[in-house]
Amino acid sequence: MGLRIQTNTTAMTAQRNLRQSHELESDSMRHASSGSRITRSGEDVAGLSVSTSLNAGIRSTQAALRNTNDGISLVQVAEGAVQTFGDMIVRLRELGIQAASDTIGDPERRMIQREVDQTRSEMDRMVNTTEFNGTKILNGSLSDLGFGVQIGIHSGAPHQLGVGEGQLNFSTDRIGLRHLDFSSKESARNHLADIDTALERVSSYRSTLGALQSRFSTIASGLGNSELNLSAANSRIKDADIASETSDMAKNKILREAGTAVLTQANTQPQQALKLIG
Repeated sequence: MGLRIQTNTTAMTAQRNLRQSHELESDSMRHASSGSRITRSGEDVAGLSVSTSLNAGIRSTQAALRNTNDGISLVQVAEGAVQTFGDMIVRLRELGIQAASDTIGDPERRMIQREVDQTRSEMDRMVNTTEFNGTKILNGSLSDLGFGVQIGIHSGAPHQLGVGEGQLNFSTDRIGLRHLDFSSKESARNHLADIDTALERVSSYRSTLGALQSRFSTIASGLGNSELNLSAANSRIKDADIASETSDMAKNKILREAGTAVLTQANTQPQQALKLIG
């Protein structure tokens, strides 16, 4: 092999290999430090596209899960108020039974009527004040507003769940307790049927709310599983294998140090030509 001064191909080869080892070592360090296998789009274009789509799905699923949990909270608030309604209706029936007996007189019935009126007023007050995040939930507003919870990650009816169903209206007019008159035993006896109808209606409302809460809980469980599976799929595509990256980093570090030593030796080869000149 001839000795050349202007072009040292051995040194150029050593430089190229050294540069490659340095770049590979830098890539391994970047992957290990970031925890991500794809830190630049050029490393895996298809993988980055799929990972971006999966990440959007994960974050959307998390938002849908929060919505679902908020839906559970709304139903719990409504159910608690409806339970109180049921207790008040039971009290009204108790007063009706008392007023229907000849063992009390008209003065006592007037006192009973005062409690009945106050109880009905409190029921209407609860209807107009019970709310969730500014929306009244017992006066029919949920149905009137078309109130729905976004429980999925896409548009369309399957990804929304309506709340209200035209039933969540508990005004005394709606449940038939607007005109309760216990001023006489005959009137008290006649209104017992109205109270029983209202109590049955409220019990039906509670069962509807219970079924709705159970459905929300099932949806939340499914969304949690979906988030887990999407996260696992995204991890397999994008997350770096730290064990592999650290092994590659150690290997490339050795290659870089070896390349530096070889380059040093290659740079001394042209000096041998000076001996021939001298």
